[in-house]
Amino acid sequence: MLKVHNCIAQPIETQCAVMKFENKYISEAICLIQYKAIDGKIRHRVADAESAFADIFSGQSQQTNVPDNTDPNIPRLIFQGGHKQLSISQKACQFSLGFANNEKTIDEQLAIITKNLSAFQNDVFKFKPKDQLGECAIILSVNVPCKEGRDSTLQHIYNRFFKVDQQAEYGKLASYSFKVGYETSNQCYLNYETDVYELRKLDVPQPTTFGQVVQIAVKDGAVIEEGVRIRVDVNNKPKVRSASYAYSGIDELMPIAFDFVVAKVDKLINS
Repeated sequence: MLKVHNCIAQPIETQCAVMKFENKYISEAICLIQYKAIDGKIRHRVADAESAFADIFSGQSQQTNVPDNTDPNIPRLIFQGGHKQLSISQKACQFSLGFANNEKTIDEQLAIITKNLSAFQNDVFKFKPKDQLGECAIILSVNVPCKEGRDSTLQHIYNRFFKVDQQAEYGKLASYSFKVGYETSNQCYLNYETDVYELRKLDVPQPTTFGQVVQIAVKDGAVIEEGVRIRVDVNNKPKVRSASYAYSGIDELMPIAFDFVVAKVDKLINS
């Protein structure tokens, strides 16, 4: 059974016209592993970090040179390689994996995500002992392209999740956001939110002189893809609140997040 947590709105049964959505794909996967306590000396552990995460990143880290007494959420060390990035702050290690397009199937993407997130967690264990680790989370962003146009897509998703007195409308629908959260039977939170997105292609002009400032107007870029984006966040925050909590890891989170992507996303936007 699922218990509703922090619910803002719920899907409703509507007579929405069926939209022609294309195959969904995961655009980004994020894994966050927090420490139980703030580590004020993280920026001095460059060598430790580069050794611990050598399985994922072969190059050196970048230091942000942020003072120790500023916001502990700000990254102190950053690793970058291809579509992968790792940020290490005084509170957590966060790994992100991006996918540029939908050339791979969902199953292929999930296999890649499983491999990379498991490697990331194993490397975190080399950097921080398990008994010093707290909350962990997996966040997946799923794009579902649609060629019906932004306005039609926006209206469809709005009608799918909200029921509003039509007389109360103020004009043309311009934006939309929906978010809901659940507590699962194994004491995890599953939160998801939806909105519309668009991807644009930008042609960056080359400077003609040294030091020339090149200005880019995002709105002038050609729209190459648009549709619905669903972001699912699965974390073990309810367990962390227990005084007897021991790090439970991401292995219990991945099946929940993956099942949502495979079995639920399509039904949510076009049932």
